[in-house]
Amino acid sequence: MLMFLHLEKKNVPHGLENNTNKIYVDAYHELALYLRSLFTFYNSKVERILSDNFDWPWAKFIEFANKSDEYSEINIVTYNYDIWLERILLELEIPFSVPGLKGGDVDGAKINIYKPHGSISFYHKTQQESDYNIPYGRDIFPDASTNHFNLNHNIVLSRCLVNAMIPPAGDSTRMANTWSGQTSQNVILEAGELTANDELMICGISYWHVDRAELDNILVNVDPLVNVYMFNPNPNKSLNAVLTSMFSNYVYHTSSFSLKGRYE
Repeated sequence: MLMFLHLEKKNVPHGLENNTNKIYVDAYHELALYLRSLFTFYNSKVERILSDNFDWPWAKFIEFANKSDEYSEINIVTYNYDIWLERILLELEIPFSVPGLKGGDVDGAKINIYKPHGSISFYHKTQQESDYNIPYGRDIFPDASTNHFNLNHNIVLSRCLVNAMIPPAGDSTRMANTWSGQTSQNVILEAGELTANDELMICGISYWHVDRAELDNILVNVDPLVNVYMFNPNPNKSLNAVLTSMFSNYVYHTSSFSLKGRYE
């Protein structure tokens, strides 16, 4: 049911609506900077991720796939701000690229990482070490393209004059002409290149309302004959229904331990 209710117009003090909008804009800036500082801080607390005798199936599988002639290219799309994935690859000495960013393209790398919602490793060309400061008054969506950012995995606590992170409910579709839009477009192009001989693996996707439109836009560009696998002990019912209806070769796994059959 839709209900349209017309209310009697009330006299609103001049400027009150703008002040209300300003509260939300300021809160957006506060959240974005807080998230960056939080993830940067926790990243600094972990010196090493993998143990010497690690047995994490995803790391083992990626290590195998990178060496195997069976896979010619591996494109990973993640909406996480952290750099655990990148650090794991560095620890395993697996080369990877983050296309578009300065220092992100690595010759001969089979693995490409795309982060449409940004990362603590995206350093703007104006970035510098400084005191904690919230950039009130700046545009929420600054006019910055991917080549305005350097890739830096040696994270230091720093102020971002241009913060390359989109908070939850940040509506990244409004950033079509910025680094996020460029990255999202590259992801869609990569999705469209998949054929019936290729694989699409899904892990850790919430399919929450803030990401649903983006994920749907990717899925509709994938060949329906692609081999699709989802790994999740508690899958989102809506996402499971979407994948079941769209892809005839869809397989669901409750655990990543099923990957062991691929590399053992």
